[in-house]
Amino acid sequence: MPDTFGTGNMKDSFDRKSLSFLISGLILGSVAVFLSLNAGNVSGEEAAQDLVSTLEQSSGQDLELVNVQESNGLYKVDIKDANNQLSTYYITRDGEMVAQDAGMTNFPEFRQQVSAQANFSSCLEEEGVVMFGNRSQRSTAAQIQLLGGPNMVSGIYADVNNEQVLNQAQQLGIERIPAFATNESAVQGVQTVPQLEEFSGCEYNG
Repeated sequence: MPDTFGTGNMKDSFDRKSLSFLISGLILGSVAVFLSLNAGNVSGEEAAQDLVSTLEQSSGQDLELVNVQESNGLYKVDIKDANNQLSTYYITRDGEMVAQDAGMTNFPEFRQQVSAQANFSSCLEEEGVVMFGNRSQRSTAAQIQLLGGPNMVSGIYADVNNEQVLNQAQQLGIERIPAFATNESAVQGVQTVPQLEEFSGCEYNG
């Protein structure tokens, strides 16, 4: 009897220890899963502010962050422009993808592209490059979009609908637009980024 009783106590003690270890393991496992699921996530406010900053740099507009909330595992971000027009974006919790309407964009790549366009345009301006164009013409519109949009070329663009600008273009021997010119030379027609790099000496780090 004593041996049987003693064995029972040892078994009960072992079972309690095993149960304790099992519970501890489950708790630690749950914490690890939780941390792994949330690894790399950014806060909704941080993701939204990053998006607003990038869109402002791209568009040249002052934007207002109206609301950020979680929706179906995403951050729903409402942004208002200067005309009080509201736009809604959805950002993944890791801040990697942004969706608007039916389109999905890799946000880090978009942010890098906007930064590269802004730096390239700043370099063109510093080098004294002027872009002559006529916004009503498709070729000029295409060139502006290729460089990132109206905001990106605002520092170098001159429209030939202005008589003074037209005279300046003619003095430089420009016969076709869009055209890019410095005090020393000019290139005419729609230019690719590599062509503009060669013409200006600026680098596009996109």
